[in-house]
Amino acid sequence: MLSLRQIEILRTVILRGTTAGAARSLGMSQPAISNAIRKMETSLEIQLFERSNNRIYPLDSAKILLEDSEPIFSTLQALEERIDDLRTDKLSRLRILSTGPLGLGLLPEVLKKFATSHPGMTYRYDIRRLSQVVRGVETGQVDIGFGLELRAGPGLVTQKLGVEEMVCICRPDHPLASRGAITSDDLRGEPFIALDGGTTLGEVTRDGFRKAGVPFEFAIEVSNAATACAMVRAGLGSALVDPWTARQMNDGKLCVRRFTPRIDCAAYAFWSGRRSMSRVCSQFLSAVRRRIAADEPG
Repeated sequence: MLSLRQIEILRTVILRGTTAGAARSLGMSQPAISNAIRKMETSLEIQLFERSNNRIYPLDSAKILLEDSEPIFSTLQALEERIDDLRTDKLSRLRILSTGPLGLGLLPEVLKKFATSHPGMTYRYDIRRLSQVVRGVETGQVDIGFGLELRAGPGLVTQKLGVEEMVCICRPDHPLASRGAITSDDLRGEPFIALDGGTTLGEVTRDGFRKAGVPFEFAIEVSNAATACAMVRAGLGSALVDPWTARQMNDGKLCVRRFTPRIDCAAYAFWSGRRSMSRVCSQFLSAVRRRIAADEPG
């Protein structure tokens, strides 16, 4: 069994690349670092590093341990930040993570008005992939997360903020732009820009084609809807994206059309069920709900 200090040494050696760098970072001597590594390998009966020319190189075993230990250090970092808040009586901070569709446009607009009405607050805000947003919420790094088509696991409290339809986008000079609505059949043989099948939006898009009985074929695959919009603006084809990204990215060079069969896209807020939501976080969530409700059709 490894102690937390041993895991910290292992992590620091891998991240710094040398035992000397790890020693400086941890305030230890280089021999002490080398000795700690040898003790870990003896205790675990696993070789963690390869030694060559007075240097050490992490093996796959060490990299796996590093990856599995990251949630531990994320939780510790969140705890240290909370202790610092308590020490300095600085409880007026709101930490937010979001995926791109809501995080690149709608949430900053809400945050701008919210910050004006809440002087003295400080904020941490970032855009990540949905899996990273979920992890940030679970480990306590952030107070609240936002994303689309969330598949919540245990420990998360979720709230559906609204449901809209995925839309088809193309350039105004594209042949499909003349149609009032675009079907999956209309996209047969057309250069199509698909969202990555490993993303939630990519999955629901592919599922929509399966239900319509139309083969899902694409010319380009991208990781997010904002990139798909950029590809469409460049004239590389058409794409299906969420409506929030379509609104944010539409600079007049995108034509947005309804898509059939309808593919629903739900927006969620989520937070940890292990800790109570702060008053200011609840107020921000209410502001986001009002903003999304104002965007809903009708």
